[in-house]
Amino acid sequence: MIIMKKLIFLFAMMFAVGMAMAQSNDASISTTGDDNIASITQAGLSNLATIEQIADNSSAIQIQNGESNVADLDQKGGWPSDSKVDGETGYQNQQGNNNHATLWQLADEGNGGNDGNQFQDGSNNIAVAWQHTVNATVDQDQVGTNNEAMAFQNGFNGYIKQEQNGIQNIATVDEQGGGGWDNGNSAIQIQQGNWNKAQISQYGTGGAKSAQGNSASITQTGDDNWAGEGLYSNGLFGIYQEGNYNNATVEQNQNVNKSEVFQYGDDNIATVVQNGGTGLFGDYGDFVNKSLINQNGNGNTANVTQTYMP
Repeated sequence: MIIMKKLIFLFAMMFAVGMAMAQSNDASISTTGDDNIASITQAGLSNLATIEQIADNSSAIQIQNGESNVADLDQKGGWPSDSKVDGETGYQNQQGNNNHATLWQLADEGNGGNDGNQFQDGSNNIAVAWQHTVNATVDQDQVGTNNEAMAFQNGFNGYIKQEQNGIQNIATVDEQGGGGWDNGNSAIQIQQGNWNKAQISQYGTGGAKSAQGNSASITQTGDDNWAGEGLYSNGLFGIYQEGNYNNATVEQNQNVNKSEVFQYGDDNIATVVQNGGTGLFGDYGDFVNKSLINQNGNGNTANVTQTYMP
């Protein structure tokens, strides 16, 4: 009987140790370069945080409080080959359980200066942001459950801010090239409520899609709203929706378009398609296409199609 009790005690201790090991936190920091700062703070169980820097004058901070959170911050020095970022700043803070945040800040031929900030409070949230370079900034904040925020930037001035508060909201921004007219690119998406979706795409690779002076803003308050589509090249659009089950899409092709959509109520639909010019913004002195939709009530539908023909 004594031997049996000892065996039971031994098995219990081994199980407890195994559980402790399975629930332990894991943190890893790797830094190559000069005058860098890296810090990881974790409280809870089964959290994983990894920071890697090949950089100078850069800082990275990760904070996690809860269970089963994953945070990865890689400021991407060494890409392209033998490059080193300079002046990158990355900050990630996760409070809650099963959250996942990944932030890369990609260097381009040794250039840097990106600033990335991601905050999540709740459970099962996902925030993914990666930036190429040239003064790019991303700020993503999520409070709630099962929210997804993703942001991608390629080059030039770029700026992305996404805020979500609620359940199962999705916000995605994809900005590529910019240039001219103060270097272009900018995006703001704010969602308050549940099951909302916002999408902004801003492209610019030269030629007709020069991406000069891009700007976009989407704000949604309520449930089951959809807003976005694509903003191409040189243009400006804003969407504001307050209510439930509203749908607003804006597509801008070529340059010098402007669109604003305001919807208050439920089950409203607004669609805008603008085909602008192929020249630069300064060639016109103003937007060649302008559109304003303002709907107040329920079940309204508005469609606008504009084509600039010089």
